[in-house]
Amino acid sequence: MTGWRAAFAAFERLLGLESTEREQAIEKLRAQDPGLWVQVHTLLRADEQAERAAFLDQHQGNSERQQIQIGSTLGAYRIERRLGEGGMGEVWLARRADGLFETPVALKLLHLHLGQSSARERFLREGRILGELAHRHVARLLDAGILPGGQLYLAIEYVEGDRIDRWCDARQLDLPARITLFLQVCAAVSHAHAHLVVHRDIKPSNILVTPDGEAKLLDFGIAKLVEHETGSGAETELTRLGGRAMTPEYAAPEQMSGAAITVVTDVYSLGVLLYWLLSGRRPYGDAGQTYSQIERQILDAEVPPMSHWRISERSRILPEASAIARTRGSLPRKLREALKGDLDTIVGKALQKAPGRRYASVDALADDLRRHLDNQPVLARPDTFSYRVRKFGRRHRLTVAATALVTITLLGGLAGTFWQAHRARGGGARRRPGRVGASASGRSSGGNAKSTQDETVLRLDLSERRSDAAQGPRPPYRRRRPGRRRQSRRHRARRRSEIAGRSAQRSRRDQGQFRSSHGSTGHVPPRAAAAGKNAGSRRPGSRQHACQPRRHRPVPE
Repeated sequence: MTGWRAAFAAFERLLGLESTEREQAIEKLRAQDPGLWVQVHTLLRADEQAERAAFLDQHQGNSERQQIQIGSTLGAYRIERRLGEGGMGEVWLARRADGLFETPVALKLLHLHLGQSSARERFLREGRILGELAHRHVARLLDAGILPGGQLYLAIEYVEGDRIDRWCDARQLDLPARITLFLQVCAAVSHAHAHLVVHRDIKPSNILVTPDGEAKLLDFGIAKLVEHETGSGAETELTRLGGRAMTPEYAAPEQMSGAAITVVTDVYSLGVLLYWLLSGRRPYGDAGQTYSQIERQILDAEVPPMSHWRISERSRILPEASAIARTRGSLPRKLREALKGDLDTIVGKALQKAPGRRYASVDALADDLRRHLDNQPVLARPDTFSYRVRKFGRRHRLTVAATALVTITLLGGLAGTFWQAHRARGGGARRRPGRVGASASGRSSGGNAKSTQDETVLRLDLSERRSDAAQGPRPPYRRRRPGRRRQSRRHRARRRSEIAGRSAQRSRRDQGQFRSSHGSTGHVPPRAAAAGKNAGSRRPGSRQHACQPRRHRPVPE
């Protein structure tokens, strides 16, 4: 929706403001979007000219327009004070002057210069819609008619309260309390949908909350009767006017693009309202943006989850985040954690751009919110087993905690029992070889050569360890050559003992060979004796056999 359609939307919003606020909004619009400001300014001048012409036509000579003053009487109502003024008329606080009932009413009057325009049809339709609705959370229509001067009026139930967002912030309501209050609004909108009425302008200023905590839905001025307008393919002038009179910050994408309006349009507006109540932020940024920026974001931009808003900068909490969390009775980080999960999913489903992907009705949205409050699985989330278990644990905290404690105790006892049994079996296995060795040594009391050799090897190993300890720390590890196998100390000691035994055997054998060749009484030189001792240990097939005489290398001259 661009061009003059955007200008009509801005024009309708400006007509609903007070004169001072209207001037400020016009100047702001002039600075942000000069092209749109020119179109809106043209509409405002045309409206002033039409109002002046209607005033002259209807009030020639003796003016029939009644000057409304406090204490004056309009028909059967006595005026008490002014409540507000909009583009279509004025709203006054009044009471019945004839005494039929004492309940104060909000007397809504249509401007005289709009008596022949489409605004008159819109005003009358609002009266018909309110006459059909009877709900505790909808402001009731008490009376309607025409004043003696020809001015239309609606006497609506007066709601003494504050708008819903300010009411919640003033009392620092937490998230569950805000959701509970929001469910009252859902009930009112669902009642309107049951009567084939689409509100199309759900926003905080149209929802007032009484001091007792009762929410009241107001202003069905641009509401749409689905029954009467669905059958006709052409869009009536009143429908177009209602589309232009929407509030862009709370409008659905189909309202912006001019598509068909259904009950899911109100679901989207409720999603925007819930986003604002819970997070303190709007889905598409702060206020003050131009109409074209808002339209582009609603049609194209993705809605960021409520928990994704930045709350800190350089490890410092932002003042805005602290203020928002304080009005919700929480801290920034705790508030962000509370918004994660179900609430992000529920609001995200309500704010889907495609109408078919949203909740099919307001009742479905309300049911998911009640499920969240009761810690039950919500329908907007994939129904996984872990998700159901987590929700069950939150619903039955004490039972789950007691069961977990008993389970942990039993598992700990079983683990301790198995560990003790394993330790006992390991101790018996370590003691068993000692007993077997003792019995074997008892059986072989006489001893043998193998046991003696083992004792010798053990003594050599112990002596080697003592020498290593006396020499101090070992040098750094040297990498051995490839293909050479590393041997243990015990193996090396056993190898040395075997070599020593073989050398002794050769020495004795060589000595006996030498004596047999030189006689039993001959003198044996020491060198020959040593040679015979070494030769006695040689085996057949070695380098020199024991029976061969030792050959001496000739000495060079």
